[in-house]
Amino acid sequence: MKSPPLTIAECETAKRELRAEIGRLRRRVDRRLQTTRGELRGLVSWQSQVRRHPAWTVGLGLGLGWLLAGGWNRSPWLRTFTREAGKLAAGLARERAFGELATFLQTALRSRSN
Repeated sequence: MKSPPLTIAECETAKRELRAEIGRLRRRVDRRLQTTRGELRGLVSWQSQVRRHPAWTVGLGLGLGWLLAGGWNRSPWLRTFTREAGKLAAGLARERAFGELATFLQTALRSRSN
């Protein structure tokens, strides 16, 4: 069975309803996109990483400062410290916190131990 053809008024009403639905969907997608952008900014912001991981930040800062302060001799205590700093950097890389900085720290520790 075929339905009867739509009148011009019915077509205009259907068109208005479709446009209204499209507008609602666009606004909903836009709100979700704005929310996602805000969350992404929080994930890549170093300030939010410091707030979320204060102990890792202090450890990373100490390790990086120690590396930048200059070389070290080959005493057993310093070898142990170097090994632990490498574990810290590996843990940071595993958690993906401060990824580039953790990679830099790991690379610096490897180059110093060679």
